Amino acid sequence: FFLHAGGEKFEYIPALNDDEGHIALLEQLIRHNI
Repeated sequence: FFLHAGGEKFEYIPALNDDEGHIALLEQLIRHNI
């Protein structure tokens, strides 16, 4: 859609929450603060 709508260059940036280490960190922070 981006390129079709006139965008010139598309670069994919992976989501941070797609990494197991990041999920573990979020879990630790949540458990520590509830």
